[in-house]
Amino acid sequence: MVTRCLFGIFVFEKNSSLVYRFLTNDLFTYLQQSFIDRGYSFDENNQNDLEINFSIDDVFVQHFSTLLTFYEQTLYRKSPIRQITLQSHIRVYFDLIGENRVICMVDESFGNIVVLKAINLFKTLVKFHLGALPFTKSKTVGKLINRISASLQYYLNNILTNQALVFESCEYLLINSLIHQQCSNTCTILNKEVESLLHTIPTFTLITCKDKIVYMHFSNEQYRLSNSDIFLLLLNNTSRRLRNQFKLQKNPSSNIMAHIYKTNNDIDHQNLTSSARELTDDIRFSSTRRTLSLPNFPPIEISKTNENRRIEVVFMKTSNKSLVPFTMYTIQLTNEVSALILVEWKSSSACSILSEFIHQLDFFKTQSRFIYTRLSNHIRSIETNAIIRRYFENRKLRTNFLSTILNDSPSIYKSSRKTKDIINEEDDDGQKILINLSQMTDYSIKIFHHLFFESDEYALENDQQIDLSIGDDSLIESSFIQILRNKLCEQLGDWFSFIEIKAQRNITMNFFHNDFPGLVHFAFIDRFRGQIFTPGLYTDEFQQYMNNHGLEHLIEKKILAFELECLSALKRGCSSYTVTDEYFTYNYTLRLQESNGASMRVHKPFVEYQPPGILYFDFYKALAYENYSSMIDKTSIGYLELICVHLRIVPPSIVLEQCEKLWPRLTELDEQ
Repeated sequence: MVTRCLFGIFVFEKNSSLVYRFLTNDLFTYLQQSFIDRGYSFDENNQNDLEINFSIDDVFVQHFSTLLTFYEQTLYRKSPIRQITLQSHIRVYFDLIGENRVICMVDESFGNIVVLKAINLFKTLVKFHLGALPFTKSKTVGKLINRISASLQYYLNNILTNQALVFESCEYLLINSLIHQQCSNTCTILNKEVESLLHTIPTFTLITCKDKIVYMHFSNEQYRLSNSDIFLLLLNNTSRRLRNQFKLQKNPSSNIMAHIYKTNNDIDHQNLTSSARELTDDIRFSSTRRTLSLPNFPPIEISKTNENRRIEVVFMKTSNKSLVPFTMYTIQLTNEVSALILVEWKSSSACSILSEFIHQLDFFKTQSRFIYTRLSNHIRSIETNAIIRRYFENRKLRTNFLSTILNDSPSIYKSSRKTKDIINEEDDDGQKILINLSQMTDYSIKIFHHLFFESDEYALENDQQIDLSIGDDSLIESSFIQILRNKLCEQLGDWFSFIEIKAQRNITMNFFHNDFPGLVHFAFIDRFRGQIFTPGLYTDEFQQYMNNHGLEHLIEKKILAFELECLSALKRGCSSYTVTDEYFTYNYTLRLQESNGASMRVHKPFVEYQPPGILYFDFYKALAYENYSSMIDKTSIGYLELICVHLRIVPPSIVLEQCEKLWPRLTELDEQ
């Protein structure tokens, strides 16, 4: 029996108009039927002129406006409403993305941790693809929305079968020193080729196999990306093949960005693997599928593409800049191995300055505050930036336009009757200040859009002979990328097959059985490096599907369920957690340590609404700051997590002893 899956994300502007919806067919059908039961009739083609008919989006706006009003009434409280449960047992989550309101609707199939992580991922993806642009109805957002939806769908369809997605970390291939050195030499050769063609050195090069990282190269430590951005790069690359299904959903007659989230239940499997899986189906596992919500979205179900290169512009944070635009070249080497080459824009300083200013303006508008000196410092940096001044000059605009608006605000502010730095929204002067802030925001966004979306410093520089379509994700072929692909194949071609096989058997339990008897499985997460080390329960995909209801499947589901429970416990303030069932003993431990390896005790309870993770909100840095605020700026603090699964027959004292021995063993593995 196919189970129902209700999940949806809706984004509304401040005036309650619907911008974007991403929901399963089940939820769409459920809501549509609910509206029909309440007396609505829908005529999407507008063929009936005798009655007033609504589109489904009109009804979404009408009914969800009640929920939005309820949420906005508590928005500025110390503890605003974040979640409610309707009489139908559907849970509704509320959040913000800029000035937009986000509503997420789910049924009981989705755990709280999974939902909160999905919302944070969505908000992070918007910044990753749009930078400082607002998430509104526009051609730019419309072109990029397929990428956001594809990454979100891949994440949701695989989070319950992929430990790296659960912990928002990347799995690195443990390759031998020979291949490692060959990858290093290849990156050096690529850097010279790119420099000769683009007259700049690549900032970052990433070689991947499926959802794992083979090798990573930075041209300079100051360009080092955050762990969350590397995770997003890998997710963006892995989910690339899902984008076509969202292209086909585009409706030119509607200004609503509406996507149907396709689960495996929506796909009619016609291959041998799925047929064999159906023959071994057992009713005993129907409740397990319901609890875990979504089955795996296996790579064999994703249509192969023949694309050789795609050029994208993404926005990430580096060690010395808050937001940096990168031109990303994706080179597909085999069906599983690919290379990502990122080049930082020369105008990246302007991007950081503008994004910080826009963020500051949004904060002041949300909090009804006005601090002249802070805004004045930002504007001074903007108006003295050479890139932005060139924009003003080319368009024959006044370079002090923002200063003029800002200097008009203090005179208004002085007549306000509120206390220091607080805008009085109840009088005309307060409203004028808010209008000025909005005017500066709109003008800054216009500059940002022109500099980073209407032009590109590197994408087309060497492809002028190619006639390019302006459509989203247009396939671009060039001699430039062919040169890079040939260099990669020349240097690494002999190792592609080995890398693909290694990706299936990266770490095995055979390495640990002799020293740790009774140990069934482990997962080691190094938050400082953003890495996860864990053995796979399956040696190949076909074995996974054939044994879908065997012992391996049972162990995998139990382990993943425990890991989600660990994150829930950590969210409640528990840094150590142990559970025993009829088969296994599960143990989870979080440790903090200094850069010299000295352990640091978590001595304060840390309870947070946000889920443990690094996307949008870095839970672990917040935990470290709560316990060691005086040391956080003086030393780098590492965050390590270890999950061990033992046979229940192993005594608890032996379990703890083995866990203590595993820490240094896995730390050495991490440093290789």
